[in-house]
Amino acid sequence: MDKKIKSVKFKNDYRTLEKFVSAGAELIYDGELWIYANEYCEVSYTESQILKNKTDLFNVEYHSIKKWITVKIEYEFNDYKLSAGDVQCALADYNTKRTDKLLYFNNLTVTEIK
Repeated sequence: MDKKIKSVKFKNDYRTLEKFVSAGAELIYDGELWIYANEYCEVSYTESQILKNKTDLFNVEYHSIKKWITVKIEYEFNDYKLSAGDVQCALADYNTKRTDKLLYFNNLTVTEIK
């Protein structure tokens, strides 16, 4: 599976003739199955059933996938050292794809290095 499940909760009430689980109840992963259990009932689901979520019974939260990029910041400014704040501003410009560059830099460019 390409998605890694972080947590599972019932989105809606789950009920059968013998069982009732209220919306918002959290399922616990035992290493093989996602299980909800209390003194009155126990229900379990495979990871495949959770991921398919055919009946929209679950709220599924996934682990975030982190991706990294390396950037190179080029600038021209006489007798000036680039500070951490300047780097943050440059990256903000890069992230928002702004076309207006910071006024106190000449030819500031941020490029992604793959």
